[in-house]
Amino acid sequence: MRTAKLTIILGTNGTGKTTMLRHILDSSPQRALVVTSHVEEWTDLPENNLATPQDFLFHDRQRHIIRRDYTIDRLHHFKQGILVLDDCKTFIGDKNTALEELLIARRQLELDIFYIAHGFTRVPPLFWPYYTDLILFKTKDNPSSRKNALLQYDEIIAAQQRINNHSDPHYYERLIGQ
Repeated sequence: MRTAKLTIILGTNGTGKTTMLRHILDSSPQRALVVTSHVEEWTDLPENNLATPQDFLFHDRQRHIIRRDYTIDRLHHFKQGILVLDDCKTFIGDKNTALEELLIARRQLELDIFYIAHGFTRVPPLFWPYYTDLILFKTKDNPSSRKNALLQYDEIIAAQQRINNHSDPHYYERLIGQ
């Protein structure tokens, strides 16, 4: 069975997170489901309400506007593809059993998962033990509140300092997690 990645992409507005993710999606033959909390984003993708198990049988790229107490419980129907969770912290919360089960089962489900946020505190703590890659753009968010969860805290702090001091606003570094 293949390795399934959980990639966390962090950066402030305008640093290139979405541009990078669109490039990744365009370069991949896999189908993708973009779950977002913003109605005005990813509007070029067909919207999918995920109302029935059949709604997960698509072969292209689709978006879903996240709904509290609805979306996360249905995501276990999505298999063999790329799942993007774009700025969804307020809808996910810090503890979510269904989502944690999905993170744990991502290899069996053949899912690559991307979690996109503006900073470390915008990523629910349940993600940190499972991440395989961290792509870090400029961010003002202080990771100290996540110190106990971050596997490579000192390396991440050093990378954040290099990135924030870099003259290119789109500069990023990729760190390998577990």
